[in-house]
Amino acid sequence: MDIEAWAQVPARLLKPGGRLYIYEEHPINWVWDKSATEHRLDPEYGDYFDPQIHRDKGWPETYIGELDRPAEELAVKCERQWTLSAVINACIGAGLRVQRLEEHPDTFWDALPLIPPEVVKRLPNTYSLLLSKDA
Repeated sequence: MDIEAWAQVPARLLKPGGRLYIYEEHPINWVWDKSATEHRLDPEYGDYFDPQIHRDKGWPETYIGELDRPAEELAVKCERQWTLSAVINACIGAGLRVQRLEEHPDTFWDALPLIPPEVVKRLPNTYSLLLSKDA
């Protein structure tokens, strides 16, 4: 849960001139109500700048669901969403150089199954970040 410590790992492992490519879900997707038929803020996760760790059991059905296990058998999961600037600034702070940032309409899981795909794709769903370690 320490974004600065996370960024130090690839910075340490990359050789000079090495590159790191990140392709990830856009953090804006954290805020949407997964059961809504339009983009509506989730009552619990609807704050993009929320720094707290959320603890819960199970996963959204649209992701992996509960794997056919009763709720009492599920492990507690901990989630923390970082803003896009927090990820980028942690990488910069670790000594990596941003070469390119792109935002994409593409999804890599059906996070908002009740919203028509043509509407979902009007906002960023993923991003890619190319970083390098100076030679």
